[in-house]
Amino acid sequence: KSALRSVTRIIADSESSKRDVVRIVGIDERRIVNIHLAPNPEIVAGAKKSSSSKNFFVYVGDLNWNKNIQGLLEGFERAKNNTKLVVVGRSFLNEKLPEAIAVGEKTKSLGLEASIKFVGHVSDKELGALYVSSLGCIVPSFYEGFGLPVLEAMACGTPVVCARGSSLDEIAGPALRVDANDSESIARQMLALIDMSDERRKELIDRGKKWSEKFTWKKIARETARVYESCL
Repeated sequence: KSALRSVTRIIADSESSKRDVVRIVGIDERRIVNIHLAPNPEIVAGAKKSSSSKNFFVYVGDLNWNKNIQGLLEGFERAKNNTKLVVVGRSFLNEKLPEAIAVGEKTKSLGLEASIKFVGHVSDKELGALYVSSLGCIVPSFYEGFGLPVLEAMACGTPVVCARGSSLDEIAGPALRVDANDSESIARQMLALIDMSDERRKELIDRGKKWSEKFTWKKIARETARVYESCL
């Protein structure tokens, strides 16, 4: 807090994060600039070289409390309907991590061992292929500072199911929305993707791609340069 109070400008990646800095640190909001992030082009490139199996959901991220992994597992258990869940993230394979142990125990208690695949870390291009081959990307977080998998998935041509609230209200655009505190809500939207017509799916994908195009690294560079220039 002491270091932040002496800075000229702070760059936040969402209005939600900006509000948190103001609330927690007490910084004047006029010193904070919001610059949204953008999808990684390497991930999008990977999506262009993949076939579409559409028989699994994908989750990408870590397993901190805010990610609501327990809610994800409960929602998937209600909705799975012969589908699988692919979980991307190195932390899930750490057998000494209490959170990873808890996820493993939850998976077993729900009888999901055969339905969930924990793949650990994957390359950017492999991630793009997973996104586009999936039924949809699930982001059921209680809180996000930004939520990059939402835009990554949309840019790859993948429907997104994500929670309401925090930064997700800024960046999720046409995503199907859920209540992070209600696993039944998560299940309903997962089932909606399973049962969705080809026409409706294409519409959702097209809207997601168009939305994600608003977030570019050229825009980030331009806006960041302006912040630097304002400090001179």
